[in-house]
Amino acid sequence: MGDIKRKQKRFSRPKQLFNRARIDEENLLVEKYGLKNKKEIWKAEAQISRLRRRAKSLIPKSDEEKKLFFEKLNKMGSKSL
Repeated sequence: MGDIKRKQKRFSRPKQLFNRARIDEENLLVEKYGLKNKKEIWKAEAQISRLRRRAKSLIPKSDEEKKLFFEKLNKMGSKSL
């Protein structure tokens, strides 16, 4: 039959875990937006970096692919509001 799919991590930890400036900045974000933990911040940063990478790869692509990407971004933006 089929094998079980393994879940992949949707975030990456910071390279330097105990960096005081980064910790203070993350604490402000947690307080401001009422996040549960730092992992939520890391997930959002990973998603943004994936979108940036995809946008950079679309520069030489066709207009139709760019249009689909921007439609996806607009849908994501309307969900977060």
